[in-house]
Amino acid sequence: MQKTINRTRLIVHMNALVSMLSTLASNVTYRSTVAAADIVPTVCLAMQSFEHDSMIQTHATMLLGYLNNSSSNTLESEVPPEVVRLVTQAMQNHEDHIMMQRAGVWGLTCFVASTRNIQTLSTKNVVNVLLRSMWKFNSNPYIAKTALRALNILFVYGANLAHMQNTGFVHTVLIAMQLHAEDIEVQTEAISALFHCIEADPHMHADFCRQQGMWVMHRVLQMPDLDAKSRERGRQIMEACEDF
Repeated sequence: MQKTINRTRLIVHMNALVSMLSTLASNVTYRSTVAAADIVPTVCLAMQSFEHDSMIQTHATMLLGYLNNSSSNTLESEVPPEVVRLVTQAMQNHEDHIMMQRAGVWGLTCFVASTRNIQTLSTKNVVNVLLRSMWKFNSNPYIAKTALRALNILFVYGANLAHMQNTGFVHTVLIAMQLHAEDIEVQTEAISALFHCIEADPHMHADFCRQQGMWVMHRVLQMPDLDAKSRERGRQIMEACEDF
């Protein structure tokens, strides 16, 4: 009984600590100070020790995202593979927890935003958790656009597109486009993702057409606020798939 009480107290205190550090790191004024404390190993240990506590996992993931956010260049080294593993594992363990999924897709996007991390993030597991999060919370526009942004960065910098095969990628992206028909950011990221994959893999042409992709893309191209680059890519996708 006493052990249970002590562990509960430890979880509460750890949660408060990680949450506080995450809040400090979210402010660019204090981010370098938090990074200088060399806390990443401690955060990883907390994630390993309390893997079933969704809030610790969420706050820890947010903290790691802030510290690896390329816009502030707080950490100059590559993100360790163990950090990527812990974040993807947290997303898998808490796939029904929307805050964890929001933190996860955002954290992974922060990681891939630095080109030095592309090789570490170019794994089937990373692709799968991003797609799974999109599918699980397909009505959430933030998760859709953020996960698509991470996938697009991987595509642009030469990630192995073979990870897309047999994952339901085209279906998941088209569903996001339909559910968020008025969200221009979702449409832009989705067109970019489809463009990179369909251009690289002719096998996806038929999949795109089977999933009513031509109809979805035709509707999106009518959006007046769609930028010229996305509009042109959309047309190229339709031209590449018109024979299927």
